[in-house]
Parts: sequence; structure tokens; C-alpha cells
Amino acid sequence: MIVYLATMDDYQAWLDFTERVLPIFGIELSTDEGYQKALEKNIRRGTAFCIKADDAPDRKIIGGMLLSPTQKPVYQIGWFAVDKDFMHRGIGTTLFKFMMTRIEPPAEVFVDTFTASDPHGISARNFYAKMGMVPAEIIEGDFPHGRQCQIYRKKLEAFEPMV
Repeated sequence: MIVYLATMDDYQAWLDFTERVLPIFGIELSTDEGYQKALEKNIRRGTAFCIKADDAPDRKIIGGMLLSPTQKPVYQIGWFAVDKDFMHRGIGTTLFKFMMTRIEPPAEVFVDTFTASDPHGISARNFYAKMGMVPAEIIEGDFPHGRQCQIYRKKLEAFEPMV
């Protein structure tokens, strides 16, 4: 499984991917101007990561992540999804581990996801916990999937020199 830095040649394929995973998020993103601008910005700065289907003739995108490094040393996973037909095959884990190699410690990574009261988020919360992220604060607001979201955080400590 290879993680690619998305290029502008992948832009339409990424929007197609976004359409396929739409039911996860409950909001129309592929036609949302804010999302499109964020996608383009991430592609141009090299923080849009994707995995493509090796066995599909069109090599469609089956997993993708947008990482925001704008508040270094705090990074936000701004968007992260895996095509439902390709879940539980290590795609999310591969993307997450790749993302971690792009972050220089000491740092912190966070993501917002569904709260424990939302059954749509069981898989996401379990995944983030498996990746070593811990539940933190709950944010109140008007989110596509409800009135609250759960923040998960992971701290990356500085590497200690080998003696």
C-alpha cells in the first residue's frame, strides 16, 4: 500500500472520493466552496495524503487525509476518510502512520470527531484510540453531524538521542 502526496491531477478524483464517503459525514462537501479551497490548499502545500486502489483501472482514491500544520507545533487532522468498500484493510492505519512521519516532535496532533452519544462515530473513535489518541474536550457548536464533537489528541515527545 502506497501513500501518495495528492497533486492537482488528483483533484477531481479526490472530489469523487469525497462523494463516495459523503454518508459518513452527513454533509455535501464535494460541492462546498470552503472544502474545495481547503483541499486545493492542502494539495499545494503537500499535506493532502491519499491511497489509490491498485486493482481499479482508474486507480480511484480509496483513502484520504488533510493535515493542517498552520499552528505548529499543534497539527489538526482536518479531514480523514476511507471508502466504506475498503475499510478494515489497514488503509486508515497506513495513512495515519504516514502522517506521523510528517510531524517533527515535540508536537501535538488533534482531530474532531463524533461524540460517544453518536453511533456513527463508533468506528472513528475506536480507530483514534487504537492510534494512541486520547479523548479530550467536547466542543459545542453547530456541526453537520450534531451539536457536539469530541476532540482526540496525541502528544509526540521529542526523540531522545542515542547514547
